Amino acid sequence: MFKQFLLKNKHLPIINPYSCGWQKCPPEHTPGLLVRDFWLIHYVVSGKGTYVEKGVPYRVNGGECFIIRPMETTTYVADRDDPWHYIWIGFETELDLSEYFTEPVMDGASVRDIFLSLTEIDRDRPHYEEHLAGKIFEMIMLISATERVPTKANDTVETAKHIMDTAYSTVTISALAETLHMSRAHLGKMFKEAEGITMKQYLQACRMRKAATFMKEMNMSPGQAGCAVGFTDVYSFSRAFKSYFNMTPTEFRNRASKNPSIFIKK
Repeated sequence: MFKQFLLKNKHLPIINPYSCGWQKCPPEHTPGLLVRDFWLIHYVVSGKGTYVEKGVPYRVNGGECFIIRPMETTTYVADRDDPWHYIWIGFETELDLSEYFTEPVMDGASVRDIFLSLTEIDRDRPHYEEHLAGKIFEMIMLISATERVPTKANDTVETAKHIMDTAYSTVTISALAETLHMSRAHLGKMFKEAEGITMKQYLQACRMRKAATFMKEMNMSPGQAGCAVGFTDVYSFSRAFKSYFNMTPTEFRNRASKNPSIFIKK
């Protein structure tokens, strides 16, 4: 089984999805020796194989990810007796990911659900590429948090804020708490003591500010902006936006078109 989606290049800022797909490989299947100009991350659902980076072979088993960096010569081959089934996502980014992806092979437990969800996304849904970009953001932050679990309360809060700041469209409070190996109640208490607001309020503020930025700087419609920050219902988005900014998304967009220097509150 092989399925691949080559995505429309929307030149999205920060994260620009390139391709995604999945394959149940035949024994000893290999794409050959290649150099790519984008990031390519595979999650191995089952089976095993070998990933070769800079001439060094790494055994990869089910539940692990292998990371292909831009402009590196790599290859990989499915096991002869137990060939792997993997899901991949390729993307371009302006981010320096060297601090996140420190090893060529990493445990994939924290991002398993994200990769599995890629096989279920409706490719015909509006803003499909933007949705994938959100998934990639979340994946990066989850891997970062898993690799470097913070030990101090302040580090934990800063990590939680960083995840919400970047994975605002898809992250949930429950998933964030699980990633940080904490109960939701304990993390919420720690966060409120440090920030003076709840995590839900912080995440909602991230989404509203980002939506406002999309409408102001990218001329998105309210529906497009709401979808880009994780809302599936434009009416729910409008209510949340008005509660935060004291004006509807349409009113904000109209004001921003007349006054490009309009201030987006923090």
